[in-house]
Amino acid sequence: MIQAISQSQSTFSPPPTKAPSSCIQKIALDALQEFALCLILAAACSAFTTTPILLLTGLAIQCLVNIALRCIFGTSWWTAPVTAIGSFLNPQILCHEAGHASAIGCLLEKSGRTLELFPYSGGTTRFRVVKPSALGEWIGKKHLQPLIAAAGPVSGVCVAALQYTAGRKLNSRHPELSRALIVSALINILFHAIYALSALWASPKNLAHDFVALKLAGVHPIFATLAILSFAFVVYVPSASKFKYSQWTQ
Repeated sequence: MIQAISQSQSTFSPPPTKAPSSCIQKIALDALQEFALCLILAAACSAFTTTPILLLTGLAIQCLVNIALRCIFGTSWWTAPVTAIGSFLNPQILCHEAGHASAIGCLLEKSGRTLELFPYSGGTTRFRVVKPSALGEWIGKKHLQPLIAAAGPVSGVCVAALQYTAGRKLNSRHPELSRALIVSALINILFHAIYALSALWASPKNLAHDFVALKLAGVHPIFATLAILSFAFVVYVPSASKFKYSQWTQ
């Protein structure tokens, strides 16, 4: 009788806990992988800014904050917004500006277009208007500015969709990167929706504001905002029902 009880008790012994050294090794490995990936992104962005020190400062702060969050919460979603803002925001800004630059290259000749990134705050695309290209002539001069203005937000929103898709694909193999990509995509969509809405109170003379230029062309800011949010709804909501939330929160 006593022997049977002792066997039963041994059956329900608590699971072994991870040694502190293994936890430290995992945190260090995650931090090194994060640093390597984000350093590549920062190096790519540094070619388009005059203040690369801000990129490195942001990267250092991001890594230190994420190490602290991993120590406190383990592997969780808390690191996702930090990585999304610290390392993915600047490439998103560049993709937005690259949309403008691509449209300029297609619609104008000898434009001398250049991109400049202002880390964590925005960017600008400078160009000269010499004459339209053959495509620009065919489209019509009065449509060139609205098309160039629209190309940036369209590029940014499409990049957000790609980020979200990549995040879902990486969910099982790289959950932490998956979370960062998905949160980054949502931040990107939210930024463009707010940016579109801000044309309601922006100066009509501020043609550097994409949605002011579109507003003057007849595209109301509220319509532009709803179009961005509708696109996000169509892309995100159908796939959200198939998303493995349990893996995302591991």
